[in-house]
Amino acid sequence: MILAVLVITPLMGFMINVMDSDRREQAKINSEQEMKNALDYIKRDLEQAVYIYDADGITAISGQLPQRANSSPILVFWKREYIPNVISVSTTDATQKDDTFVYSLVAYYLINEPYSNNSIWSRVEQIELV
Repeated sequence: MILAVLVITPLMGFMINVMDSDRREQAKINSEQEMKNALDYIKRDLEQAVYIYDADGITAISGQLPQRANSSPILVFWKREYIPNVISVSTTDATQKDDTFVYSLVAYYLINEPYSNNSIWSRVEQIELV
């Protein structure tokens, strides 16, 4: 019985360590995938950008941007979007519609959350699209 305990105890510790390492590795892979998806989303947005504000431009228009607590705008740009079949062409035929483009002001904010002792991250920050 003692021999079984002496053999099984280190094996259990080893298995728990392997399972914990696997859980941490999976969390890392998920985080990397989420970051890649977010960067791809921002890339697609920027591909449609018509005008991108630099730091001075963001400062100049900051009064016109939505104000967010504990955050600051880091990327602001105008993008052009295609919208099909939105404008009526004829007053007699309501089904006859034309396509158009619209301009949207897009702002990405860096949100600085106060440090939390229960957080697994050393510094909690996130980027939010407004």
